[in-house]
Amino acid sequence: MTARPEPLASAPSEPQAAAPAAAELASIDRARGGCTVAQAALWSQHRGWVAGLLLAHAPRGADLEDLLQEVALRFVRAIDTLERPDCLVSWLRRIALHSARSAGRRASLVARIRLDAAPGDAAEQWPDPRADARRAQGEELDEVLAAMRRLPVALREVLVLRCMNGLTPADVALRAGCTAGAVESRLARARRALRAELRRRAGRTADRDRDLTRTPSAEEIRR
Repeated sequence: MTARPEPLASAPSEPQAAAPAAAELASIDRARGGCTVAQAALWSQHRGWVAGLLLAHAPRGADLEDLLQEVALRFVRAIDTLERPDCLVSWLRRIALHSARSAGRRASLVARIRLDAAPGDAAEQWPDPRADARRAQGEELDEVLAAMRRLPVALREVLVLRCMNGLTPADVALRAGCTAGAVESRLARARRALRAELRRRAGRTADRDRDLTRTPSAEEIRR
């Protein structure tokens, strides 16, 4: 008797982000209807990854808390316009990116005002908005964030969502608008690029420190 060949195993499918559960869809419907409790619960649930997205896309020096408040306000004001509850994540992503780009335009305007201001003008006395963030986050984190901002935005986005927000590759894909396979590829490239940038910055700092501590030669002293 001839043995029946075993069926070939199908290739594993790429992981997909789970669709919103029925309870979440019901909560979204209540939020669309004006229920403030449901709106607050939804915002609390999604606030973390929205913060990561803003961190990846907002200009350097932008106040993250201010941007989060801006997104939250737009979320509450416009939730009733959301046509499909299962598209909440992509809808929130568009709002967050709009706020980040608006912050970039505001930063460019402020930079132009500072350049145009006359000496002694009040514009030159504005405090650095990054000062509080540096004190709160520490110099090491500030260095990492500065290095991350040197990466292409597509790499920076997946790195923040995966490593700082702790999302799964499928969830990162849903929020980044790409496939889970693309997330893994971008994440590997982002980590390599970040390590290289941190090494470059560390080498530059070491060279500067050596220059500062080096004993000048007799010829340099005579100059």
